[in-house]
Order: sequence, then structure tokens, then C-alpha cells
Amino acid sequence: EHKRGEVDAKLTLNDTLPKKKGALVDKHDFDRHFKVLNVVDGPYHWMNSNEDDRSRAQDARVNEISRLIERHVQQLKDGDMDVASLGEQRNSDALFLGRVVSDTDGKLKDNSACLEGGSEYSNGEIVQLRELATVANLVVFPGQCVGVIGTTDQQGHVNAKEIVAGAPVPPLTEKAGLVQSAIEWYHHQPVHIACASGPFASTISSDDAHINFQTLVDFLHHVSAEGPHILVLSGPFLPVTHPLVDKGLLGVRGPSGRVEVCDFSAIYREVVYNQILKPFCEANPLTQVLIVPHTDDVLCEFPLPQPPMDERTLIGNTIKPKNLHLLSNPSTIQVHDIKIHMTSQDTMQHMLPNYIVRNLTDPSKRPELMAQQFLTQRTLFPQDPCDYPTEPTQMHKLSWNDEHAPGIFLYPCPKVPSSYSIDGRMMVNMGSINFASRPTYVNMYIAPPLESVKEVSGESHVPVDVDKRVRVDVVHF
Repeated sequence: EHKRGEVDAKLTLNDTLPKKKGALVDKHDFDRHFKVLNVVDGPYHWMNSNEDDRSRAQDARVNEISRLIERHVQQLKDGDMDVASLGEQRNSDALFLGRVVSDTDGKLKDNSACLEGGSEYSNGEIVQLRELATVANLVVFPGQCVGVIGTTDQQGHVNAKEIVAGAPVPPLTEKAGLVQSAIEWYHHQPVHIACASGPFASTISSDDAHINFQTLVDFLHHVSAEGPHILVLSGPFLPVTHPLVDKGLLGVRGPSGRVEVCDFSAIYREVVYNQILKPFCEANPLTQVLIVPHTDDVLCEFPLPQPPMDERTLIGNTIKPKNLHLLSNPSTIQVHDIKIHMTSQDTMQHMLPNYIVRNLTDPSKRPELMAQQFLTQRTLFPQDPCDYPTEPTQMHKLSWNDEHAPGIFLYPCPKVPSSYSIDGRMMVNMGSINFASRPTYVNMYIAPPLESVKEVSGESHVPVDVDKRVRVDVVHF
């Protein structure tokens, strides 16, 4: 048993880095260097897409990642690797590019794995992948863009000798001038970001059947004592899977103490906002509160990428507190010199059943290698078909490019609570404060840049050193 607020020392990353010194720190101008970069700024038309739209979106993604993989492999092979189209006969090693697909509707297996090429390299040709059992450090799943080094048999099937699982991300750098300015913005203190994932509605009240958000109330009371610079609340707030929603019992306890029947809009506006979020924002004006929707939220009907929660629906005609920010899903924020990309979807848990992982040089690295796929695939949603509803014409907004690459990635996966430092980035797992067997949230502390960058010319690029500056504490709730 763990006490509420107890840090799980086994899961802490960079435990030698300092925490923030209490709740009362200098945050008076923090919001000047904090930005929200939503991937979708407003509602969009959907449900008019067709399979052609989806095919075009998939092809564009395969072509883009294939180009990155080809460039990477050619660098490794000193430009001496021949690139072949799928279906070509090759008796000597060549590089085949495409995405992993299954020729069955079931779980990906050795005998069902295929490679589908993009229009730039193979005109959409599909061939079977063979000899996967002999590939070292094998990590593959449906939708993954890969480079396969090998030969072909007489039918054109690819005999894999090596699989390049996506393209490594380049080192994370920033202009020295920005990093030098950021040193002053931190005020010699780490930035504290508290991150919690839902669902925030308790399953059922002990006295009668009504929807309540006591878990969220308790968490906000707890976190207010910590005084974070930023609080991330990642949905769902009220999920469509809630047992009382399923039964149509939409009762909530009003200010009078009586259970009142409400519609979904009233639950979010009168209970979630007026009774919980608004009082917290007003009592903690220096904490920036970020709301990330979820595809299971009853009021968020949009597929991925989701626009922010509708402001008028959530707060009515009142004025939104300046420190309350409605984010898209996924979304990116910039904190001083570091970008943080986040989603409320448990993408890793949905990917686990369809992975083939074997022949690892270090088996203990299995979860880390799986998290690394978010980086090498340039998206937190690399699996295809995706288990979440997506809008094909907006799918490119689920990815990022290397020019604007984030340094920290936030996602919830309560069944696999670990976070990782990978390729100079931080993959931070928020957990869930409502997960029955292990309710947790995360405190993240971003230390100021190293003083040594002051000696570098302002136009030069310097390492951001995210992996050396970010401490992650998993906190039991």
C-alpha cells in the first residue's frame, strides 16, 4: 500500500535533479514564456471522408517516413545501398521501403506480415515479409513504416535480414540566443508541471446512483498545495463508457445537495466547470491549467485530431479565467525553450496486442523500444488501423516534423507506468488517478539550461539537453 502523495522511487527518472522549492515560487511572469500550439484550432467538417481520403493520407505518411529511412540507411552504408521497388527480383541485398500490414484481420503474426509500399517507391505494391524469425531486435506492428534490408524469392516476397524500424530523430537543438534568454526566465528554479489523466468521474456514489467527480475534487485539493506552474488535466472527464451514462442515469448532486437530472452540457458546465475548475483557477491564478479532451468524452464528438472542448458549452457566457487553457488532442505547448507534445489517448496499451517483439539484445529494454516507436514514426499514433476514430483529411496533424520536434512527450498508460529517456527526449507516462490497481499522477520538473551555453554565439545551435534537465516523479494518489 502506498500513501497518497508518496513518490514511487523505483519509477523516478533523473532523481539527482532538484524539485521546485515549495509552492510559493516566483511565477509572476511565467505566462509570458508559455505558449499553447493546438494542432486543430476549431471545429472541422467530418463524416464526409471516404476510403480515397484515407488512402491518400496513408500514402503521404509512408512516402515521408520512407524518405527519412532511406536517408538514414544510406548514411549508415556510406551511400552504397541499392533501393528496390516491391515486386522486383533481387538476389543481393537491397533496401525495400513501406509500411507493415497484415494480410488477415487478426493479430499480426509472422505468416501474416506484409510490406506495403508507398506511391513514390513501389506504387502501393504489397508483398509478404519472410524470415522474420531470424531478424535481430525485431519490433514490428501494423502501420509501422520500415526499411527492410534483404533479398527476394521467385514470387517477389522479401526475405528480411534486417529491419530498420523507422528513422532515428536528429539531436534536439535550439538557437543559443533563445536558450540563453531562457536561463533568466526560469528564475533559478525548475518549472513544475503536474500531469493527471482521467477518467475523472467516479464510477458510482456509495449512497445513491449519481455521477460525481470526487476523484477530481480530491486531486485538485491535493495538487493545490504543491503549487505547480502548469497543471495538465487529460480526459476523459465523463466517458461514454461510464455505467450511469450507459443506463441513462444522468443525475448529479447540485449546490443544494440534492440529486438533479442534467444533460451532458449541464454536467460539464455546472459541475465540472462552475463547481470544480473555475474555483481552482481562481484560487490558483499563477497555475496554468490545461484541459485536453479525449475521444471518450461525452461532449467531444470529434475524431482525432480533436479540437479543444467548445468554450461556450463548457463555460457558457461567462469570462474564461486567464489561466485556463483548452487544448486540442493531440496538442503541443512551449515552456520557455522546450516543446511538450501530449495526447489523452492510451496509444501504447492499444498497440501492445499487435506487436511482434523478439530476438532482443537486451530483453529488459522491450518497453523502452516500444516507446521509441513514437519517435522513429514521428507520431503518437503510429498503429494502423488505429483503435480510435480518426478523420483522414486531418491525419497529417497527428504527426510532427523534425524542424519543430518536441523534446517531451506526454501520454497515459496506467498499465505500464514507466517513463523513458530516449534519444535525448523524454517519454513521460501520466498514468491515471482513477486506475483501480495503481492510481498515479506525474510531477515533472524542468531545470534551467546549463550556464555554459552563455559562452556560445547567439545564432549558433546548442543541445537542449532535455534528458539531462527533466526529472519525472510518479506519485501515488
